[in-house]
Order: sequence, then structure tokens, then C-alpha cells
Amino acid sequence: MSMNNNPIDQDPIDHIEETAASRIGSRIREIRLARGLTQAELGDKVGLTADRIRQYEAGYRKPKTDTIKAIASALEVQPLAMIDPVSTEYLGAVYALFELEKLYDLSLVHENGIYSLQFKSERAQALVKYLKVWYSALDIYKTRLSQAHNTEEAEAELKRYNLFKWSLPMVPADEDATSMQIKMYDELIDELREKLRIVELRAQGEHEKPSS
Repeated sequence: MSMNNNPIDQDPIDHIEETAASRIGSRIREIRLARGLTQAELGDKVGLTADRIRQYEAGYRKPKTDTIKAIASALEVQPLAMIDPVSTEYLGAVYALFELEKLYDLSLVHENGIYSLQFKSERAQALVKYLKVWYSALDIYKTRLSQAHNTEEAEAELKRYNLFKWSLPMVPADEDATSMQIKMYDELIDELREKLRIVELRAQGEHEKPSS
């Protein structure tokens, strides 16, 4: 997906509109490939031809809202994973941050030459629930990635993390966000325990081998 800023002589909103189909198409393709589906298979799931899916992915056609919802459902992700956010364009990203500042009291902090964003207001609490879950998922992803033994395992962990982001559900209450965090960490703990068991069994086998 291109993140380049719009041409200096072009109105940003025109650039966003003219390139929207291409950005939506690239998201459809990325998620479809992550799901391991061909264009024909995705088309079958939503009642479209492989050629129509190909046109969407190439940016030749922009799918209507109902079609985006149908494709999202077939790919088992949130429709928002495909909807074009303004943040795909640099100036649009700044205006998106302005909106967060207005709605959630987003603070821009500059310390030691580094800019960071902070949410401190009571109005940001609903958003913070998502940030907590995101932080947990990112922490687990980094832990799993550090334990990857090869490129294939690393790519599998990235796919798992991306699918988490694309499929992030509604989190209406603090207890729901907390339960999601607990579930993710429980899964990680179970994985680590299983890996430890395997290592211990291997070590035991090596110890029990008769000396030559």
C-alpha cells in the first residue's frame, strides 16, 4: 500500500478520492493472501467472479459498501480493516490526529528529540481499552517472535499478529478488555509450557543415551 504524500499541486482530498480504490484493493489482496485463498475462492464465497476480485485488488474498480462487508465477512475480518482511513495520506494522518485530539484529548509530547502521543483524559478511557488489548497483543507478538527459530516461524507470528489487528472486536467494557488480555496471555503461557516440556524431554533423552 502506498503511503506517499499527494503531489504538492493537488488537493489532498482529491488525491485521497482518486487513489481510494487502489488502497482498498491492496488491503483485500493482503488479507486474502494471509487467509490462503485464491481470487477464485474468495469470489465464490461472496458470489463474484475471480475477474471481479482481480479488478478490485488492482484498483480498477472500487467495491460498494455492501460488497466490502461481504468480502470482510468471507475473510473473517472487520470491514474497517478494508475501509480507507485518511491516515494513508500524510496530511490526512495529521488531520486524523487532530480529530483524536478533539474527541479523546490526545496529547502530543516532545522529549529528547522524540515525539510521542499520549491519552490522559477521561474521554479517552474507551479508546484506552483498545490500547490495552493492543499492547498485550504486541507484547505477546514480540515474545513469540524472539523465540522463532527460522523465517517461516517469524512470518507465521507476523500473520497471527496482523490477523489480530484486522479482526479486533468490539470491547464495550473494561472487564471485556481485561478478559481478552487474560486469554491472550494464557495462550502464550500454554505455548511456553509446551515448549519447555519438549525441551525437558529432549534433555532427558540426551541424558539417558548410553555412552559409547
